[in-house]
Amino acid sequence: MNETQTYGRTFKKYLDTNFEPYWLVFFGKNFGCHSIHEKRRFIYFYIDKIAYLFYKIQ
Repeated sequence: MNETQTYGRTFKKYLDTNFEPYWLVFFGKNFGCHSIHEKRRFIYFYIDKIAYLFYKIQ
């Protein structure tokens, strides 16, 4: 498993444990997102040039 996969699994495990399952975790460079906003289910932000997207599915 590479470093990126480790980060993804760590973020997902944290969110699933602390905010109920099931969360999808995406992050990387050069991607965007178009989604209908749902309260308390969607997190999207940048740190430096890395985009992070966390989305809770029902």
